[in-house]
Amino acid sequence: MKKAREKKIQWLILSALLSFLIIWPLFRQGFWQSDDGEWMVIRFSAFHESLRDGHFPVRWTQRLNHSYGYPVFNFLYPLPFYLAEIPRLLGFGFVDSIKVIVGASVMAGAIGMYLFAKKWGHFAAFIASLVYIVAPYRTFLLYERGSLGESVALAAVPFIFWFSDRLLRLKNWISVILLGISYAALIMSHNIIAALFTPLLLLYMFTIILKSKEKLYALRSTLYAILLGLSLSAFFWMPALWDLQYTREPQTQVSEYAAYFLSGMKLLGMLGIVPVGFILLGLLKRNLFFPILGLLAVFFMHPISSAVVGVFPWIEKIQFPWRLSTVFLFTSAVTAAQVFATPGITRKLRWVAFVFVSIALLTSVLPSTTNIRYINRPEGFYTTNDDTTTVKKEFTPIWVRQDPTNKADRPFEIFATQGSYEVLDQELKTGNYYLQLRLREPARLRFYTHYFPGWKLYVDDEAVAPDPDKTEGLLEVNLSPGTNDQRIVKALFERTPVRSMAEWISLVSMLIVLVLAVINRFPGSNWTKRIGIVVGVFAMANIGFFILTNLPTYRQKFDPVQMESAYLNSQWVNPDARTSKAIGDSGLYTWAGWAYLHGKNPVLINPEMPPLGKYIIGLMLIVTMRPAMVGFILASFALTTHFVLARYILKDIWLALTATALLSLEPVMHNLLNITMLDGLQVSFLNLTLLFFLKGLKQARWFALASLMLGGVAATKFYVSAAVVIIALTGFLILFNKWQKLVFFLLSLPIAGIVHIASYAIFFIQGNTIRSYFGAQKWIYEFYRQGNVGTVPLGSYWLLVLFNRWRIWFGQQWGMFTTIKSNLWRISWPINLLAALVAVVSWMKKRLPEEFGVLVVWLAVYSVFLTFIIGWPHYMLLFLPYSYILLVQLGKLYGPKLIKLVS
Repeated sequence: MKKAREKKIQWLILSALLSFLIIWPLFRQGFWQSDDGEWMVIRFSAFHESLRDGHFPVRWTQRLNHSYGYPVFNFLYPLPFYLAEIPRLLGFGFVDSIKVIVGASVMAGAIGMYLFAKKWGHFAAFIASLVYIVAPYRTFLLYERGSLGESVALAAVPFIFWFSDRLLRLKNWISVILLGISYAALIMSHNIIAALFTPLLLLYMFTIILKSKEKLYALRSTLYAILLGLSLSAFFWMPALWDLQYTREPQTQVSEYAAYFLSGMKLLGMLGIVPVGFILLGLLKRNLFFPILGLLAVFFMHPISSAVVGVFPWIEKIQFPWRLSTVFLFTSAVTAAQVFATPGITRKLRWVAFVFVSIALLTSVLPSTTNIRYINRPEGFYTTNDDTTTVKKEFTPIWVRQDPTNKADRPFEIFATQGSYEVLDQELKTGNYYLQLRLREPARLRFYTHYFPGWKLYVDDEAVAPDPDKTEGLLEVNLSPGTNDQRIVKALFERTPVRSMAEWISLVSMLIVLVLAVINRFPGSNWTKRIGIVVGVFAMANIGFFILTNLPTYRQKFDPVQMESAYLNSQWVNPDARTSKAIGDSGLYTWAGWAYLHGKNPVLINPEMPPLGKYIIGLMLIVTMRPAMVGFILASFALTTHFVLARYILKDIWLALTATALLSLEPVMHNLLNITMLDGLQVSFLNLTLLFFLKGLKQARWFALASLMLGGVAATKFYVSAAVVIIALTGFLILFNKWQKLVFFLLSLPIAGIVHIASYAIFFIQGNTIRSYFGAQKWIYEFYRQGNVGTVPLGSYWLLVLFNRWRIWFGQQWGMFTTIKSNLWRISWPINLLAALVAVVSWMKKRLPEEFGVLVVWLAVYSVFLTFIIGWPHYMLLFLPYSYILLVQLGKLYGPKLIKLVS
């Protein structure tokens, strides 16, 4: 067994090394001259820009089409470019990243062909790899066509057929998963190649199902795999098919199919003498499936097929008849393996034939690999090219009447009297435009961006429907000055219903794959471990992608001079909205933390928030000099402390991992990963407060640490939140008649007060008294009281939690409110609220241990508090961490019963 495995590995390595016979030119500097090669580099650089701007999945690229935008990735094979992000992330340039993927695809194709053909023997499989890699069409594809997508697709094809064989031989879910993933990879690698090989795959599966002794199982498993592949790739192909109606593509003939027919020596030169010879020899064998498919491909490449093409015009979607060489290449390689596996052929004859085949193949491809013209251009050539990268601009939206020939002078233009408007702030990213304007008269705003379904316009968060028919396909909106002469305009490329549905299908399919893979990997494990692994892996992938798409933010260094200037010109110093420029809370806390550590009085900068959290931000800022990194560290600490708390309460590491992973998926938590907010730190202190309080129920000495952490809660944000915690914890002790514990807890509370006072150390050092300290706290209380109590209808926060109806004072006259939607809301909010209510009932019926009572009482008291105040979405950060722990425990308690009831 060990020797057989070693032999297989040796042949596999030899097959992989075959790829160097044709990819060695890739190691030269620069890029080779070809039809599409450099366009792929240009397209990838635009893809990378979109991904860097957080546009995912990438459908729209702003730079292309002369910066008017182009939806090329909504329609054409995205997988090669996602793969190219890997070498790009490792430090390769755009040119080298594409070359890495080209080379890797050739090597993967060689390995895949060997694995599929191995059933005919190691030597036969090696010959199949040789033919698949060194055939003339392969070098034509690489060095004359420069087709990245076709090369990646040809890497996926043999794996699909290999996994089809494994599906019936091994009879497990992992084979279904692998076949589904490889088929999805083919669909996302090249549209036309996927369309060509799908019928071949179905025919092949039909033949092996007919030969199977368990036909029903074979049919069912095959259907599962195909559906899985379609579902995984649905985010791409469903919108691609649906959105074609909004482009010129249906009326555009990219190429004249009949003009590219091949015959005679041209056809033979494209296919290669050796592959043709194997197809002819294959006709002499009993298994005619692959030889006949190869001949059928040749037929449609020859002018003799013109009559058939005329009857079936959809064949012209292939664009070029010689593209069918991909089918011939695959079938001839498989047939070569079958020929070399013919019984009765002596070993000596096989080696003679191998030498002849090798010489013939290498001779035919040698000119293609030695006569390559290389162009050594700077990266800037590719990263600034703004053409469409398609043949006839076929994906231009139908509303565009005149194609741009040059880049517009500016990304947007305001049509109004000179001097009657001012741009206060702007941020223009792919699919996400933000403008803050000051207007003194009505104006018209035009973005030099083409409209395509998905673009939405918002003025002060109110949706304004674009009308591309009246604007020649551009994004335009009419503006009025408003009550304070300011307008915030956003243009967002959002998901259409079809795209949302397709992405959900793919997401659910990914979860199914993850669940099945975990079940297959841990067959004897308990269900909590399986769920923990699945949710944990998904959460890590989610956070990892967030980090990748925000790398520029994490690299951005802190500039104290620039930040101070922004602060002095902000609304925090100059409340006049007509002359100030707004900065958010994150910028304010960043500057305050830096200023505090450089001797500034905490009462003079951002006095409404206690200083401890900002001191911590300032310290971390000195170490990292990157605000986004500070935010990431604080958010990570919040998740870590939550896991520790959940582990203590749930008594199960996998359930704790599930609760923390679910919390990490919340957008309100994601929002903390790259901005310096105080919420993550406050959550951390609250997590530790509850943890030490629970420990204090067993040993009273832990109450001192609980109060110390409670002081952190009070000294990080408005101290009323700490008061709510005290009410909840004392209420719990009273409910359970823990009078002795109550005394110990109350005696420890002065520690929290000391922490709060100590956070104002600089305030006292600069000569202020304790009376001044209490005066500052009174001012803070009045600040929040005037802005919260009595200014919104009672319980309006629950409209946000349940229905995403956020009633809030937002940039309008004080006392005037509007109802908007929060992009941080998720359906998980009402689910968590329901879980909290169920937990209350379960706790009252004594179905939950005592530890959960602390969380139940905290959530109940905090909910009452939320009922009386102006609610902001991030206030849920003091609710969700604990409701998720309850939700997971309820799943453990009632999940098996529900499953049994349903089944």
